[in-house]
Amino acid sequence: FFNQHPEAVPILMFQDELEVANPLGSGKTKHKINCTYYTTYDVQSAYRSNIRSIQLVSLVRSKFWKKHGNLETNKRLLEDLKVLEEDGIEVNQPCKKVIRAGLAVLVGDNLGIHQIGGYNAC
Repeated sequence: FFNQHPEAVPILMFQDELEVANPLGSGKTKHKINCTYYTTYDVQSAYRSNIRSIQLVSLVRSKFWKKHGNLETNKRLLEDLKVLEEDGIEVNQPCKKVIRAGLAVLVGDNLGIHQIGGYNAC
């Protein structure tokens, strides 16, 4: 994709889970949320981890993620990524042009990447 569209914006996505309640208590998985964020490689690496450069993509309860799977949970995200790759978005400033973007890297911890890849997790 990026060889055919060198002007396209490369997207870096990060996936992780967080516990919004007591992570050490008896209900430690009760309020677990799967979080997905993105930034772009167009942001200089020194600023890429800056909170202003990171955008929230989705928050999904982990129970829902595990029950319905990746495709159902990320259906809208996948549709949006497909539109960004195939059609792009039209911007008018500073001049009228179409900007395309594509997923370059998906990052996460072992558990998250195993979930996305559809592998078994203990």
